[in-house]
Amino acid sequence: MIGAAGICEYTEVVTIETCLLVSANITVNDATGAAQADGSISILPTSGTPPYQYSIDGGTNFSNSGSFTGLPIGRYNVVIKDSLGICQYESTERVRIIPNIEVVEIEGITHEISLYPNPTQGIFTIEVLSNESLTEDIQVFVYDYLGRTIIEEVITHQGQLSTRLSLEHYESGTYFVRCHNTSFEKNFRIIKI
Repeated sequence: MIGAAGICEYTEVVTIETCLLVSANITVNDATGAAQADGSISILPTSGTPPYQYSIDGGTNFSNSGSFTGLPIGRYNVVIKDSLGICQYESTERVRIIPNIEVVEIEGITHEISLYPNPTQGIFTIEVLSNESLTEDIQVFVYDYLGRTIIEEVITHQGQLSTRLSLEHYESGTYFVRCHNTSFEKNFRIIKI
């Protein structure tokens, strides 16, 4: 099309589509133990247009099935794509598979402490979930089988209440983790594979 001043113009029709994939039901079955890979995640979209594709690694790999079994403890990032391909649904929180959460009672305040994955290939997380805010930092020590301190860390009561630690530069075997402050102490055993 040529305008009145002889300048070229270009016209194109653009379609704006609506994303209908906005919800899903996610069911988690925890692993039966720290060393067991028997957890599962079941994903059922409640919107969008089938068929769907499912991912539990943030969209890196997709499957045609919404059922994932044989999972070790850890965090999983659920993403769903539908047949329209307009958008994808991503879970607002990462799905966690945890074998046992240790509960520590401190003067009527419940603090849940989890350590995962265990066993680990190197990187693991210690996370404090609390129904009340902590009023004191938590000291974290990792010991080798001879009782030598190899890692020292602090989970601050004003921070994120979690920390990631690494055994990547240490040999495979059993290590011990001590989490404590003046109000409580919790000890874990972690296996590096």
